[in-house]
Amino acid sequence: MEKRQRSKRTYPERDCENTDCAFEQRFIPHDRRQKFCCEQCRINFYNDQRHKDNKTIFKNEKSLRQFDKSLEKIYKAFVNSDGYCQVWKGIFSYEGINVSLLVQEQQNSTTGGKVKWFYKYGTELHPKDPNYFIIHKKQIK
Repeated sequence: MEKRQRSKRTYPERDCENTDCAFEQRFIPHDRRQKFCCEQCRINFYNDQRHKDNKTIFKNEKSLRQFDKSLEKIYKAFVNSDGYCQVWKGIFSYEGINVSLLVQEQQNSTTGGKVKWFYKYGTELHPKDPNYFIIHKKQIK
């Protein structure tokens, strides 16, 4: 049996693309596509990238869940026997709810207003009095 020959190709020295490289910033690649000095450096780089991306992606998600919990608390406190809940606008600023954040917007067929849904709860500006909001709860079918 013949022994395989190793390639004698050489590639110019380059810098590791991980700016926080803890190994060797300058290295000689064994493949022309190689960007990082070693596998662990590559793993560290992409883990750091994912961590940065998740911080921004899930920031609104966390706020929306918190707002939905606050809306649930308000809804349970002010809902009448018919399932209608009307609250003063100022209670949202008191609870720290940002009504401009929304997951989904939907037209209300009875009032014609727009309901801004968080998850299970949504808000709608009262059609007759702009100082009040109507809180809606999604009906699970």
